[in-house]
Formats: sequence, C-alpha cells, structure tokens
Amino acid sequence: MGEPSQGDFEAWLCKKLTSLDIDNEVYGSYITSILDEDDDQQTKKETLEEILETITENNVALCKDVIEMYQSFKVANTAQANDDDKPNIDQILAAHVGVTTTTMQKQHQTQNSNEESKAIKRSVIAMYSSVDDEADTNELNENSSKPQHHQTVDSALEMFENTNAKNVSEVEKNTRLKQKEESAKKKEQDKV
Repeated sequence: MGEPSQGDFEAWLCKKLTSLDIDNEVYGSYITSILDEDDDQQTKKETLEEILETITENNVALCKDVIEMYQSFKVANTAQANDDDKPNIDQILAAHVGVTTTTMQKQHQTQNSNEESKAIKRSVIAMYSSVDDEADTNELNENSSKPQHHQTVDSALEMFENTNAKNVSEVEKNTRLKQKEESAKKKEQDKV
C-alpha cells in the first residue's frame, strides 16, 4: 500500500463503522467533517464521544481509535505533501526540455509553411506569367513593333497589388457618399 491519504482514512473509517454495524453513509462523512474542523483536540474528542454514545456502547475506545487513526493519516499526508513541495531537478529539466522542443518544432513548422506558401505563390504567378507571355507572343506576332516584356517571378511578387482592399475602400466611400446625400435630402425635406 502506498502513502496514506485522506481517502485511506475514510476507507479505514468505513470498515470500522461497518464492522460495528453502524451506517457509514450517515455517520462516516459526519465524523470526518468533525475531525476536519479547526477546533482544538478536546472539543473534537467531546463531540465525537457524544455522537458515538448514541450509536454504540463502547464510545470512548472507538473515539480514541478514530482520533488516533485520523492523526496518523494526517501526519502521513503532511509528510507526503512536504516531499511533493520540494522541486525535483529532473522534473524541472524535463519540463524545460519539453517546452524548448515544442517551441523549436513550432518555429520549424512556421518556417516550412512560409516557404511552402512562397512556393505556391511563385508557381501561381509563374503560371499566369506564362499565360501572359503567350498572349504577349501572340500580340508580338500580330504587331512586331511592340517589345516583349518579361518579368521574373520575384519581381512579379513585388508588383502584386491588393485589389480587394481597394474595392472595399471604394464601396465604403460610395456608401458614405450615399448616406451624406440622403442626410442632405432629409434636411431639405425637414426645412419644407
């Protein structure tokens, strides 16, 4: 059996009460709650003796056993808690290594995803530039006086324009103008 705990005391108390034909569900939690209170030992002992006196004839001996077992389990729990509070160097190092490893993996994944997204952009631009090159070639054949323009993929990325932002700002501008006109019309109607 490992280190004693509060659950071990409750299990011991359950067996003890059951062996004396006392209902553990009713009295077990009640006795435990009395022992857990911050009262002095004498008050706890008197309260337990009064309760046990109504249940059994040998209340003094049972009360003594319950208090002794509770204190022994409490001491064992305190000793275990003190051991658990001391930092373990191996655990600290393992946690640090785990955090460091996780951080490095995330950085590596981010770098990979950035490189992948750049590669995808380059391939899309290359695909469109080849279509443009074909169109330019056709136009060049039709009109030989126009020079053919070639762009590299990197220069195309630099020239990439965010048309979505322009469209959104234009829609917002038009909305504001419409609201301004409606407001002016409403003011004119209010004057009339």
